[in-house]
Amino acid sequence: MDHITELFCILDDFCKKFNESLEKALISNQKTRLKKSALSLSEAMTIVILFHQSGFRFFKYFYCQMIVPFWKSTFPKLLSYNRFIEIMPRCLQALSIAKY
Repeated sequence: MDHITELFCILDDFCKKFNESLEKALISNQKTRLKKSALSLSEAMTIVILFHQSGFRFFKYFYCQMIVPFWKSTFPKLLSYNRFIEIMPRCLQALSIAKY
């Protein structure tokens, strides 16, 4: 199993538990405010972690020059750079409590 797949599997298992806990904690009105993205939380977290492991200094360059052209098949529902930046803050809470 390659590094990206292994990382994604770990994060996907974590996100399943994280989302269950989050849904239980949310008030019923807030549940409708969480708009689903085509890219899963675990996929977005994987991309953010890969950036930090990559040695690139600028996320935009990493995303546009590495993720989009070379890893599109790995992330089939890949978002545009601007849309990814909009959903990126959703990863922060989960990344801050995830243990690897």
